[in-house]
Amino acid sequence: MLKTIGETKSITQTKSELSKIIKSVNKTGEPVFILNHNNPEAVIISNKEYSSEVRT
Repeated sequence: MLKTIGETKSITQTKSELSKIIKSVNKTGEPVFILNHNNPEAVIISNKEYSSEVRT
């Protein structure tokens, strides 16, 4: 089940750290929430988590 709170990154941080964020998400299974002017815009989740969500 997808968690509703977790690590957050700004869009600017995400652009410069995308590879690192993806590795972290895959390693920990924890989502990373992407913020635009402190407003949630997107969530990065692992493929495993996505596949689990799609099946339910």
